[in-house]
Formats: sequence, structure tokens, C-alpha cells
Amino acid sequence: GGRLEKELQYVRTVLGDGYGTTDQIIIQTPKHEYGTVLNSSSLLFHLKVMRTAITTTVEMFDATWNLKDICYTPSSPYFDKHHLDSLLENIFPCSIITPLDCFWEGSKLLGPEIPVQWTNLNPQQMIDIMITLMKQSIQSSGALIDNQIDNLDSSINPILEPLETIRKFMKHAGITSGYQTKPCLDPEDINCPLTSPNKQSGQLPNIGHELTDGCYGFATKYMHWIEDL
Repeated sequence: GGRLEKELQYVRTVLGDGYGTTDQIIIQTPKHEYGTVLNSSSLLFHLKVMRTAITTTVEMFDATWNLKDICYTPSSPYFDKHHLDSLLENIFPCSIITPLDCFWEGSKLLGPEIPVQWTNLNPQQMIDIMITLMKQSIQSSGALIDNQIDNLDSSINPILEPLETIRKFMKHAGITSGYQTKPCLDPEDINCPLTSPNKQSGQLPNIGHELTDGCYGFATKYMHWIEDL
């Protein structure tokens, strides 16, 4: 009957009865009764709490577990090619519903712990560059048989086909520029991208305006978190 129960009941009303029992939920409330969390400092604190939760590890059954081991991760095409399957497995993050997805800082929750990270990742651009480099490699090495030398259309060439499949999959899911064009909660963050709309001005975003109509995850056609959340 307390505040927590009311918040959980609200989540169940909005998302359905399954939520609140199978998902891990973090509820943030203002410090004061008539306060608000619709400001940059509160959301940056939310980011800090979320990152702590995500990086927490548990020792069980002689193994070390973290959120990535048990979370829901959006499915991706399977190619039976280790380098491509490993790339997608590492890049595709846990599905996290958060207002931070309205901002560049939402990428800080996604990892991965390798040099390519969502904080500086433009997925569509990455695939385009990979296809271009692969074409250049094919042309320079003469890897194609004679009747394929002049056919570098990635949509039908067997060597380039996996990358083209990934590109089509990303387009279908709405995976484009990632978080690179979203406003920064802290535009003075050294890693805030130049493509962020408030990087140059240095102005803090209008939180209420940015959250209107909800937020979108990295796959915009499947990850739309409604405003009521």
C-alpha cells in the first residue's frame, strides 16, 4: 500500500501484468514531495545508478554472471560465420527501457566492452564502410572468379551478401545513426558527439520537450518507449 506498490501497479497498468515480476525495475523519485526528476542532473544520477546495476556481477554455480548473461537481447541474423556472428553478438546490447534513450547518454548503458562502443557508433555508417573496404579488398586481391570480377553488387555477390543482409536487417529494424544525433544531457562531456544538436551551443536540453511522445532505443522501429513509462 506504500509508494513502491503504487509505482509497480502503474507499471503493470501501462505494460501489462507480466511486467514487474520478470523484469528488473528501477524506480527513481524526487528527493522532495513536490520535486521533479525532469532535469539533467536527475537523469545523470539515473545514469549512474543504471551503470552500477549493469556492471554488478554475481558469483553462482562456480561462474561469474552479469546482466548481459541473463537479459533479453534483440535477435539478429545468423550467418554461421564466426567473425560476423561474434560482431553482432557483441554489439547488440541488452534491451533496456529508459528515458535516457532520448539522449546520447543512453548509449553509455549499452557497451560493449570493446573498442567499438555505442557512445561513438554509427551502425549504418559502419556497415557501409565495411562493404566499401571489402569491395576494395576483393578488387585488389583478385579473389573473384572471372564472371564475378565485374559484379560487385553487394546484394547478389556471395562474398558481400552477409554484410548486405546485415544492412537490410538494420534498415528494417530502424538501426541507423544510433545515438549520434541525440541531444546530450551534459554537452560539456568530452565524448558528446559533434553531431549532437546541443554540442556546439552547450545548452542543456529541454527535458520535458525531449520526453514528449516517448523515447526510441537503438532499433527505432521496435524500441519505442511510450511517454507514460
